[in-house]
Amino acid sequence: MRFPGFQTRVPDSKFHHLWDRNPGPRIASHNLNPVWELWCQGYITTSRALRAASAVVLGQLFVGSGATWVGLWRWREDIITGLSARHEGKASNQAYGIKS
Repeated sequence: MRFPGFQTRVPDSKFHHLWDRNPGPRIASHNLNPVWELWCQGYITTSRALRAASAVVLGQLFVGSGATWVGLWRWREDIITGLSARHEGKASNQAYGIKS
């Protein structure tokens, strides 16, 4: 069903055909977002972010987007869990007067 005045195509751009025919760059950029967020918030170092980003790109090529997403999410949760455990350890050390 067509609605009058409703444009269904995105205006043409220089790289529009790449996004239509190959969803890989779009999926890879979506998978790189968690790495970017952790780096921007200072939870990971630049070298660790670069290693994770290269693992995402290689994962897209060799094992596919689903497996890459699962591995990336597991890595992200390990980072967050490590932050939580480190924070709890500092809090308990402070409660007992232990300097870290």
